[in-house]
Amino acid sequence: MNPADTLQDEIRVINEIEQSVTHIEKQIRKTINADENMAAEVEKVREECEAFCQEVAARKKKLTVWRASMQNEADAIDRRLNKNDKLTTGTSIASSMANIQQKLAQTLVDNIFTKLEKRRKAAEARHEEIDKLEIKNRNEREERQIEYEQKMKKVAKLSEAYDIYEEMFVDVQFGIGQIDALKKEIIDLDFQIAKAKRLNAICEVNDQKINEENERLEPIKHDLEGRENTANEWEQKINAERERVEQYQSDIENSEKMSLQREKDTEALEEEAKQLQSRLNNLVTQVDNQFEVFTAEQATTAKASAATA
Repeated sequence: MNPADTLQDEIRVINEIEQSVTHIEKQIRKTINADENMAAEVEKVREECEAFCQEVAARKKKLTVWRASMQNEADAIDRRLNKNDKLTTGTSIASSMANIQQKLAQTLVDNIFTKLEKRRKAAEARHEEIDKLEIKNRNEREERQIEYEQKMKKVAKLSEAYDIYEEMFVDVQFGIGQIDALKKEIIDLDFQIAKAKRLNAICEVNDQKINEENERLEPIKHDLEGRENTANEWEQKINAERERVEQYQSDIENSEKMSLQREKDTEALEEEAKQLQSRLNNLVTQVDNQFEVFTAEQATTAKASAATA
């Protein structure tokens, strides 16, 4: 599989993970804001209920005092009426009017207390509703907290996976760099091998030339049997040169196997081969010159012998 495709897939997975994490963070912030708004609303309703309960308690206290004072006045009037049975008719009418006023006041107070009782019950019902809302909000908050913890665990796992991905990405990049370096090294080795093969071909050509020169020198060797010592010396020199050429050829073959031969060594070998060729040519020229001298000496000797005869 291509490393670039693998990296693209991993990058796509990481982008999806980042989008999921962003979505989870938005939901968490939304939940926290909703909890804060609900808590603020509940706190506001609680404060209103407490203020209303305080107001009702104050008004109830005042009405209780007023009701007690009215009851005391009514009791005092009843006592006076019971003690004064001999009062006049006008006094009886006044007492009747007082009783009527007392009953009206008592009815008014009872109505007020009834309304206050209704308000108290409504406040208690509101308190119960607020308590239920608090319990519900607490339960929802606990559920949201559990969900938040689960999501944070998921985020931690995703972060760990992202860290692992970054390490894998670094390793892949390092591997790609090593692959490129190996490719470059292979190209360099191929170039060195090609150079070694070219050098080997040059040496083979030189060997062929040397063989041709040896074949050309064979008649001269037969003609120079009279000068065996000189010919042997030249033959030894030629053999020495041949051994050197063979040694260079062996070195070239070894350099081909190693495949890391440097261009500088190759050029040096080529220069050595050229020098050997030049020296060989010089040797051939010297042999030719000596052969000509030897031929001239033989001709002179033949002429001298003929003249003597």
